[in-house]
Amino acid sequence: VLGMESWLAITPDTNAYYEPIRNWVNGLGYINACRMPGLLPIYAPLYYFFGELWANNLITLIQLLCSTLSVFLLAKTAKYYFPNVSSTIVALLYISTPFISIYDHYGLSDSLSVSFMIYGCYFFTQFKQTQEKKIKYITIILSAFFFIWASYMRQFNLFIFGMFGLLL
Repeated sequence: VLGMESWLAITPDTNAYYEPIRNWVNGLGYINACRMPGLLPIYAPLYYFFGELWANNLITLIQLLCSTLSVFLLAKTAKYYFPNVSSTIVALLYISTPFISIYDHYGLSDSLSVSFMIYGCYFFTQFKQTQEKKIKYITIILSAFFFIWASYMRQFNLFIFGMFGLLL
């Protein structure tokens, strides 16, 4: 970590994610982008309405909230695939992993990327569980939405998204 700006931890890669978004909001175009634009729909409105300091605080809170929800949904998803394993054990193992939870306050896309992948897995599981056609359509669309958005955060997620396509 290079430093802290409010609650957001700044790393050497942080500007590669956030500077193109700030430039775009400031009317300079989406230039010097070497990262996928998955953070743009979240960070751009925050930066536009609240400025950099509060946008950084709010993106940290959003990452934390998304991560918290993802732990709950991961436990529910694990219960479907591993019915004999306690959901509490899955949640405790996940939140005790420092690799995952440490990124919730970093100015990177890792936290939201992992959270959105878990959301995609959860909705895919709901798709497999339900029999009602309308709910099946909604859950598969939500699953694809979060898998695609996670891929816009981290390109590596395309491989995972592809594996769920094979399962489908």
